[in-house]
Amino acid sequence: MLSNFTISLTDLKAILCSVNIAENNLDLIAENEAVVAEETYYNEVDNAKDKGKYISWTDEMDRCLAQLLVQQVMLGNKLDKNFKPVAYMAALTVLNEKFGLDLTKENIRNRLKTWKKQNGLVKELHSHGGFEWDERYKIVVATDSDWNEYIKRYPNARQLRARSIENYDDLRIIVGNEAPDGHWFEAGATLRLEGNSTFNDKEHVETPVQMFANEEMSHEDTSDGMQVSSQQTRAVEEEAFK
Repeated sequence: MLSNFTISLTDLKAILCSVNIAENNLDLIAENEAVVAEETYYNEVDNAKDKGKYISWTDEMDRCLAQLLVQQVMLGNKLDKNFKPVAYMAALTVLNEKFGLDLTKENIRNRLKTWKKQNGLVKELHSHGGFEWDERYKIVVATDSDWNEYIKRYPNARQLRARSIENYDDLRIIVGNEAPDGHWFEAGATLRLEGNSTFNDKEHVETPVQMFANEEMSHEDTSDGMQVSSQQTRAVEEEAFK
């Protein structure tokens, strides 16, 4: 049957023309789909940026957020390792009103991720030989040689050297999943209101200042070279710790 099959030149040209048109249509469809996919991607990125937009966290904002979240833990608004939506709403309401901001849940979630990683670094240092916790000054202390050796292996730990971690107790409850004890309750389980400040992450820009008065310097002079903290001012960019 195939041996008897013939086709005219005109028919062949028509077939080839149809094939070319079909191929062009397929290319156009594919190109349009690629454009739509690209536009969708960038819209999603822009939306994500809007939801988690850059925020500079000040010491006062950190103190406020930590106090609010400790309160939410005490109210039972944290299950396992996650806060309930009502906890985020309560914190956002106070933060936005107090500081005149437009923070979102994603801003708080990103801050919690930073705190969680910082808390993990501190716990690791606590368990490492040569490092001690100074409860008075809320700082991890060690000799220069121990610090230098440790930072060579774990560069992220550099941020904790000579830095006061004033709200470490807050972090242990908020991201360390430790239960509040009697220290956190006063007059019927009301929130402790004295000021705390968090330590810096790698996105902080700090200017160290002398933390202790001369009469307090004996604390480090009598040690074997262990370091004490210096306070710092800072501004935190949220996309911390990648």
